[in-house]
Amino acid sequence: MFIASLKIKKQNIITVGLCIVLIILVIVFIPLNQKAVAVYGNSHQNTFKTSDEIVEWLTSLGWEVDSEPFYEKEVKIPRQSDELYDQYIINQRKNGYKLYKYKGKTVKQYKYNVLNYDGGKTEAYINLLLYKDKVISADICSPMRNGFMKPLVSNTDALDIK
Repeated sequence: MFIASLKIKKQNIITVGLCIVLIILVIVFIPLNQKAVAVYGNSHQNTFKTSDEIVEWLTSLGWEVDSEPFYEKEVKIPRQSDELYDQYIINQRKNGYKLYKYKGKTVKQYKYNVLNYDGGKTEAYINLLLYKDKVISADICSPMRNGFMKPLVSNTDALDIK
């Protein structure tokens, strides 16, 4: 006959309990961050070499845009930024883009007319910054007097963002 005994210390129970709590927290909070990945269509990893690829991505988000950008230019992200640009960098960071990493770099800026924002009632365009064909910043905005600038999300989520 074989008998086994196990002596459990209070410290081991606490350690195991903390590990279980940590695992539960990871399981709960990681899916919350996946919303941004789903909304952006993994744009943070994707590269776009042509306007057609960009339009296809924007279409996958539910946006109807012109087939070519109305504005395309190389711009340099300033090393020293003012308060307004700092706020833009912070907002882009909240949306998963690390624009601050590209200070001092020359990037390509594209602007596409949006044909279906608010059912076509509001003039809007999508503004993209790409570095080495990778999206590093994306927003949708309106140049109207009471305009707006919002993170680029899917069309179905766009009107919910304040």
